[in-house]
Amino acid sequence: MKMVLNRSFKIVLAVLFWSCGNSLAFSKNNDSAAVSKKNPAGPAETYSNLVKQYLVNDPEKAVVYGKKARILYSNSKDEPGEAKADYFIAVGYKGLAAFDSALFYYNESYTKRIHCKADYASVAEAKNGEAIIYSMEAKYDQALTIFMETEKIFEGKSDSAGIAKELNNIGNIYYSVNQSDKALLYFKRTLGIKERHHLTSLLDAAYLNIADIYNEKKQSDSAKYYLDKALKLAEELDDQPDISRVYYELSELYNNQDKFELAISSIKKSLAIREEIRDDYGIAECLLDLGRYYSSLDNFKEAISNYKKALEYSQETGSTQQLSELNDLISGAYMASGDFKNAYTFLRQHINYRDSVVDETRAKRIAELQEKYDVQEKEKNIEILRAEKANQEIELYKKKIQVNYILGISIVVILIIILLYFRYSSKQKNNSIRRELALNTERINAIEERRILQEKQQKELLNTFINAQEEERRKIALDLHDGLGQLLSGIKLNLHLAFNDKNMPAETEKLLKNVQQLNNESISESKNIASNLLPYNIKDFGLVAAIKNLCYNNNQLKISTISFYSNDVPRKLPGELEIAVYRITQELINNALKHAKASEIFVQLFYRENKLILQIEDNGIGFVEAESKNKLNSMGLKNIANRVKLLDGHVEIDSVLNKGTTALIEFPLSL
Repeated sequence: MKMVLNRSFKIVLAVLFWSCGNSLAFSKNNDSAAVSKKNPAGPAETYSNLVKQYLVNDPEKAVVYGKKARILYSNSKDEPGEAKADYFIAVGYKGLAAFDSALFYYNESYTKRIHCKADYASVAEAKNGEAIIYSMEAKYDQALTIFMETEKIFEGKSDSAGIAKELNNIGNIYYSVNQSDKALLYFKRTLGIKERHHLTSLLDAAYLNIADIYNEKKQSDSAKYYLDKALKLAEELDDQPDISRVYYELSELYNNQDKFELAISSIKKSLAIREEIRDDYGIAECLLDLGRYYSSLDNFKEAISNYKKALEYSQETGSTQQLSELNDLISGAYMASGDFKNAYTFLRQHINYRDSVVDETRAKRIAELQEKYDVQEKEKNIEILRAEKANQEIELYKKKIQVNYILGISIVVILIIILLYFRYSSKQKNNSIRRELALNTERINAIEERRILQEKQQKELLNTFINAQEEERRKIALDLHDGLGQLLSGIKLNLHLAFNDKNMPAETEKLLKNVQQLNNESISESKNIASNLLPYNIKDFGLVAAIKNLCYNNNQLKISTISFYSNDVPRKLPGELEIAVYRITQELINNALKHAKASEIFVQLFYRENKLILQIEDNGIGFVEAESKNKLNSMGLKNIANRVKLLDGHVEIDSVLNKGTTALIEFPLSL
């Protein structure tokens, strides 16, 4: 019953420690540079330094500053800087467990670093970021593919340390999915590189990884060989935690060989070191295994003593499961030593910690313990009575025996009746609960059916309203084009003919030129209005081109800078989805310009995992949380919510006063 970390957790830690550790090392000693307003490298570098400062302790702020840096780098056409900002944003999102966003920005950073021909270590760093996310999500196939790719990158550059780390990561992936033979192969390749290139600080982990697999395979001699090498190296480096771990693994090795005295000696050495470095969890782990070894030698007194010490540490550092396990072990040791009273006491504590219904086997064990304890107590009482009543007559003694016999039978009968009563009551209670559950299920199903019907009706009403709105816009746009547009074109033609009169007075000519200019502006404005009402370029060129054109037209107003990025968006989309996304983008940009007074707007449109995702951010005045419901009830945002609901989408609007607003909208889309 060894208390160990689960394999999938181990692999994530292994990946994070070398990859994230290297990428975040820069955060130290950079506080003053990060907050300096006179940074000679410019505002973008100032924001980058702030990102470094907040990445570990406040990833949310790191994301905010990373996006500001990204915009500045983008405006100055600094692609390496923009790739760096993308990487920082990804690390921040990883800290917030926003894995989709983290993957997106890691990919952006990788793509830009490839495009600007960054150094191979930076390219591998961005790619490994994706592998870390996949490992955290237990998507080991994707993580393995990336680690193999980055290993090839380091191999092409003859970077021994990089190759060793990637091979170790590949080994850990195989170990986490129970392919120990493949894991061993990669661990040995890692060890060979580290030994050849004298990577001393990394050797100990390689020895221990290999020994762990050999121990699991019951190949004791091989495991002992690598553990001895690990111990020698750890002692040379005076690495106390590693020395403790080696002794701990040696104790497990000896235990598997039934060499319990050697196992006890090794575990005591590990325990002494962990007590010295105050590793409470490690102390509890050693005490538990020490108890197990003493139990194997039938030394239950020492086993119980160590289990109880472990229990004291686990009450502060352990989980309920660990407490349950320890109480169960203590109960078993007491039972094996014949102390049924304490065995019963600790078994009850084990059951309480386990917090579940006692199964039939455990119930039988409790009954046996109770019976043995009762028998012990009765035998003691009988011996006392015999000593006190030795001189009494035999008939009186027989009567007492008869009374005891009848009393025992009565107790058994009463216990059987009580047991049958409780069993009957429990059965009745369970039947009542099942009937209540069935009734509740029917009610829930009825409520759900009504809710689905209401949603269907609401969607039909919304669809009718939106289609009517779009049809009205189409009619107005056509009227502008065919009616007002034709009239304005006729005026333009007549003005052109009027200018052919060579005898026209100068003042009249000047007046007609002014009329001609106003007429041209009217024609242009009518075209813009018609285009906003009915964006023809969606049908001809697709959604991405239409939004790009929308951003371009708004940029011509010189009110704000609007940036647009798209990724993996299909060329052809359902017509109602294209119109909805275009109208939503149009509404949010208008809100940012007219109400939020934003100077910068960032529009993203991308497709991932059967979702079309629209994200629009601005640096406007924002609004506080208390106002968010009123904002969402405004006509423009209410139209957005209706369009999203109609297409089974999801919308989130997050705003910070005086810092800006972010709108994230997702639509389900299966290609």
